[in-house]
Amino acid sequence: MKGLRGASHAEVSGFVLVALFTVILGVQVIRVFGQNATVDEIVDDLQSVALHQTSYHRDRGIYGSDVATLEERGFVKNPAVHFAVHEATRIGWSVTARHERTAVRCYLFVGDASPVGTASQSGVVACE
Repeated sequence: MKGLRGASHAEVSGFVLVALFTVILGVQVIRVFGQNATVDEIVDDLQSVALHQTSYHRDRGIYGSDVATLEERGFVKNPAVHFAVHEATRIGWSVTARHERTAVRCYLFVGDASPVGTASQSGVVACE
């Protein structure tokens, strides 16, 4: 059977499979780069939270228990990144952050706060 401009059915099917594979590969590449970008946004925001927590602690002797308290001090939150502060005392704090476009969660604890998620070293962001 001849299809596209004299090509056989097998040749057309092979072309369609190659085209489909190329599209699937392209979508996966875009997805990976897109996820990396959202993880970068989470990490950037967590680093900014850490900076603002340090300032807050220096002025008040305790870490902020809510990201909103840091916004009052100049922290600009990415609206797509959501935070949950788990612990905030005078000797440490911990937080989980997620981006609404990915299932990745990033964790950070500082000082003598209990480690959270996959974070295992104080001051180092860990994502999963």
